[in-house]
Amino acid sequence: MKTLIDYIQKSQINVEQRKIWVAQFIDDFTRTKDINLIYNSVNSGEDVISKLFEAVAHQLCIDYELQTPEWLLNAKFLADPFFVSDLPNSRFLALRDSPYAFRIRNIFVPYHYLSRA
Repeated sequence: MKTLIDYIQKSQINVEQRKIWVAQFIDDFTRTKDINLIYNSVNSGEDVISKLFEAVAHQLCIDYELQTPEWLLNAKFLADPFFVSDLPNSRFLALRDSPYAFRIRNIFVPYHYLSRA
């Protein structure tokens, strides 16, 4: 069985891989709602990709009303903000629309970031 760490490691190759593996994690977790995927802590430090996956996992727990593992509740703020999109004018919208689990980590995403429809 894959864990959050597996998705993180695979996504660190390049931006396109990150998009694919974030989407795959969202699909897998949403389908199974298996807390075992995210049970073990990720020692992310200031690693942006790890923090991004932490935020995704945390927000999915909130959205699906699942018990959030303790390690996700003790989120550490990134020193510098991270925006997943560099499209013109997207930063303002991301600042406004990012869900809670992303904002508390200083990560900013479009409102539909977790949507797979």
